[in-house]
Amino acid sequence: MRTAHNWELTQRAGSVILPGLPLLAVGVERHPVPGGGSRTAPIAAGDEVAIEDREGLQPCEIAFFDDSGRSALSALGLQPSGQATHIATLLHRDSPSARTVRHQLQQRGCDLGTAEGARLFRDGSRAGDSWRGTASGNGTLVVSAPAEPMAPDAGNPPSEIVLYVRRSSPANRTRLPPPPPLAEPVQDFNLEPGSARAYEVQKGQFIQILDVQGRECSDFQAWDIRALDRGVVHDIDPTTTRSLTGVAYPGPGILSKYFSVEHAPLMEIVQDTVGRHDAFNLACTARYYEDLGYPGHLNCSDNLNREADPYGAGQRAGWPAINFFYNTMLD
Repeated sequence: MRTAHNWELTQRAGSVILPGLPLLAVGVERHPVPGGGSRTAPIAAGDEVAIEDREGLQPCEIAFFDDSGRSALSALGLQPSGQATHIATLLHRDSPSARTVRHQLQQRGCDLGTAEGARLFRDGSRAGDSWRGTASGNGTLVVSAPAEPMAPDAGNPPSEIVLYVRRSSPANRTRLPPPPPLAEPVQDFNLEPGSARAYEVQKGQFIQILDVQGRECSDFQAWDIRALDRGVVHDIDPTTTRSLTGVAYPGPGILSKYFSVEHAPLMEIVQDTVGRHDAFNLACTARYYEDLGYPGHLNCSDNLNREADPYGAGQRAGWPAINFFYNTMLD
C-alpha cells in the first residue's frame, strides 16, 4: 500500500520559496478524524481516497452511500465486513462530531440503518499504515475511528485517522466551498475581504465564524444592545477580559468569556480550532496605514464605525477587537 504522503509537497529544509503556501498539492483535501469520532466527505467519480492510521493500532470503519442514499461500498472497490455497527454506535452518541455527521447524512438522504461497513487496520496496524482507492461513482463517504474509554491498565488510547481526498477535477475548486454548518442557521452570510457587517444575536444563540479560504484576518467586536438602548457603549474590552481571567485570551472551558469594561460577560467561546489569537492591539486603523504610506486604505476600525454607528455605538479612531485568525506574539 502506498501512503497518502505521496500527495504532499515535499521541500528540502531551508529551501522554502513561497512561505505560507498550503502543504498539500492542488486538489488534495485533508480531513482529520478524531479518535472516537467520524467525518463525512462528498466523493465524485474518479476521486482518489486515502485513509491513514497516523499513530497505529487504531481501528477504522468506513461506509459509502451513492446519490440515492443506498450503501455502495463496491464503488470504492471494497467488500463489506458486515453492518456499519461502529459508525451507527458513534453517531447515536450526543457529541458534537456525532451531531454534525448525523445532520449531514440526513440532508443527503443516507439511510444509516441499512449501511454496510468496511473495517480497516484491524490486525495490529503500524503507524503510517494506509488504504487507498479510487471511486467509480458519486456518493458520500463516512470514515470513523471507533474507540471506547481506555481502562487504567490498558494501552489502547484512541488516536487520529486522516482522510485524504484527491479530486479528479481540481480546476473547478479554485474557491473552496464552506463546510456544512453545525446547525440550521438563522443567519448565514459571507464577508468579502475589506468589509464588515453588523448583525444582531439573541442571548443563547450560537455564532459560527469560519475562515473558508484561509489566510484571512478577522476582527471581531460585540456590543451589549440593551446598554446601547440606554445610550451606553459596552463593548468587548480585551484588557478587562485579561484582568478577570488571567489568560491572554479566552478559550473553551472555565476561562471562556469575553467581558466589557463594566465586567459584563458578552460572549463565551465553546469551540476553537485556531488556538492563538491577537487580542492586544487595536483593529487596524487609518493611522496605521497612513504611517506605512497608504493614506485612505481600507481598515477594520473605519469599517466597524460604519456598521456600528446605526446602533448608537459611536465613532472611534481605533476599536479594540479580537482577531480570530491572526496569531499573537505574546504569551
